[in-house]
Formats: sequence, structure tokens, C-alpha cells
Amino acid sequence: MLYRQCCDVWNISMVKLLEKIVTENPREKAGSTAYNRFDYQQNWALCKILDLHSTTFDYLICFDYFDDVVIMDSSTDPNKISFYQIKTKNKGNWTSDYLIKFINQFLVK
Repeated sequence: MLYRQCCDVWNISMVKLLEKIVTENPREKAGSTAYNRFDYQQNWALCKILDLHSTTFDYLICFDYFDDVVIMDSSTDPNKISFYQIKTKNKGNWTSDYLIKFINQFLVK
């Protein structure tokens, strides 16, 4: 229904509308960038779950609650909570030198 309304409003055929969608670049890419980063976050969390699940430890994991991922050392009586912020990088890989420089800019000297 929406496609037909758009075609009627713009006085364009469905074939031409679909051709435009396929051939023209999107106006913005923020949504796809955000999705890719969220996808990475989910994959990271899944790997962490598989790692935790391969042990005999009890755990509880929460997503997007205070931080990207929160892991507690017990599902019933936690004593330790780990908070994770999952970050991506546009180009290249994370290196220890980069991380040290990044952290040092926030430390009081």
C-alpha cells in the first residue's frame, strides 16, 4: 500500500521506483553503520556466552542495561559484576599502543 501511494504521489511507475532504489545511493548511512556496530556487539556477546557456557560457572548476562553487556557471576546471588562497552573501529585494528594513548588522555597527571 505504501509503495503504491508513493508511486501515485510522485507520478512514477513501480518499476522506475524500484530501479531508483537499486541504482541511487542512500542519503544517509548512519542507520547501516549503527546496525553493523550493533551486529558486532551481538556477535561479541554470543562468543562471551559460549565461553561462559563451556564452564560450570553460574552466570547471568544482560544486554543494553547500564552498559552494552553486563555479566554477573551468579544468576541468583551475584558477588561480582562485569560491565562491558563494546566498541568498533572504522579502520585498522585495536593495538595496545593506541589503547594506552587513548586511556592516558583521561588520566590525571
